This record gives sequence, C-alpha cells and structure tokens, in this order.
Amino acid sequence: LYVTPDARINVGRQVYNKYVLLGQINNNNGVYPRAQEILNNLVKFAGRKNVSYKLNILKTDDINAFATLGGYLYITTGLINFVDSYDELAFIIGHEIAHEDKLHTQRKITKLTLSANLMNMTKMQGFNEIATKINSTLSAPFDQIDEYESDRYGFEMAQKAGYDVNKFADFFKK
Repeated sequence: LYVTPDARINVGRQVYNKYVLLGQINNNNGVYPRAQEILNNLVKFAGRKNVSYKLNILKTDDINAFATLGGYLYITTGLINFVDSYDELAFIIGHEIAHEDKLHTQRKITKLTLSANLMNMTKMQGFNEIATKINSTLSAPFDQIDEYESDRYGFEMAQKAGYDVNKFADFFKK
C-alpha cells in the first residue's frame, strides 16, 4: 500500500490540528528554539530530502517522543524535564526523524490499513476510526526492528552533527 507524499502530509497535519484544538501544543516552551536548532542540524544528514520536518512540544508530563506521517515530530515537556543535556535530546530527535526517514510511520499506517480492511470484511470498525484512535494516543509502538534501526540512525545523525554520543548512554541508563 503506497501512501502518497500529499496524503502523508495531510494525515500528519490532521494529527497536529487535533493537538492544537486540544490545547496541547506548547511551542512557546523555552527549550523550543534549541530543540528546533537541533532538528535543523540533524535533518542535514537525513536520507529523504523532500520531507519538511516540523517539531512540536506537547504539554504532558509523560516522558515520550514520537513521529507521525508527513514529518511531524513531537517531544513532551515530561521528556524535556527528563533529559540532562541537549546531546541526549539530539539523539531522541534523531531517533524520531529516523522513523519518518526510514518510512516506519508509513509502514505502521499500511499495517493499520490492512488490519482495518480485515475488520471491514468482518463488519468491524473502519480505517479512519482506527487511525484516528491510534494517532490520537501519543504513539502506537513500532516494531522492535524499527526501534533498533531508529536508534542506530538517530545515533549516526547526531554523531555527524557533532553531538556528544557518549551522553546518549546516560539517557538509556535513566
């Protein structure tokens, strides 16, 4: 199942708009300019140059970060308070870039679509409702292989961008 670039952007924008309507976007957070700078440094090393990444901070104490289709990336205020350095944050943002860059987000939607088609055949919920429910949560988990690939790729991007990769282990220790 191929998801067009325009469709990826539209789905990502719909998720973003939902967070805006819920009042959960907090891009006035004092860390936002530095996080945006980190994003700009990292995307220079992303493989897909046609993606316009958009970083957002969500107001929640949950320690989380995630990517949705269309290059929309989210980090939570709980995560910002949890990390001890911008180097750690660079690794996390790189990890989320990797999910979009390596098409993990698209594969997740494909799996949801195939599941929804099966459910439709059995007279259960449709894709739009399923996708909305899953994307309205902070993040549906990726496969373990995708997570490892995103760790490796995020690490490599952060290293190329000049961040201290020794600090990344601190995040995992916590």
